[in-house]
Amino acid sequence: MKQVNDFYYEAPRFEPERWRGCVEASCYAYALNVRVNKLVLIGDFIGRRCTSDTSDGELDEVLMEELECIFDYEAEEITDEKERLKAGQRRIFIEKSVHTGFYHMFREDEGGIWSHKMPGGLPQRVDRIALLNRLASGCTTVKCYLLTRKGLA
Repeated sequence: MKQVNDFYYEAPRFEPERWRGCVEASCYAYALNVRVNKLVLIGDFIGRRCTSDTSDGELDEVLMEELECIFDYEAEEITDEKERLKAGQRRIFIEKSVHTGFYHMFREDEGGIWSHKMPGGLPQRVDRIALLNRLASGCTTVKCYLLTRKGLA
């Protein structure tokens, strides 16, 4: 399952048509810019699939391991609200429903525009302010990560 195509260390371009052959791809595969036509969950690339039974702590641990081992990323959690608003960096948001094991991911594209993808559809743009307001609503826990290539941080 180690099909990693066109993986970017900078923010990728928003090109929904490139995903036409990968409509079943998950928000996770899209956030990492891995074009596969199947549902991929956190942990699948390292054989530790996270399900709705996975604790929030274990999900975070598996995500960090996967980003480091497979994608050569260092992921730094961004907790400062002003840092979350800066554009032009390689960032992903993970929105998790509290204590359910369910999550959704968004990615920052080139130019500071945010987007996401649902299985069965093409990627869609997301208004940055609306996204941040939604994420601040309190019904979910949110983590924002700045992704940098190891050795370049």
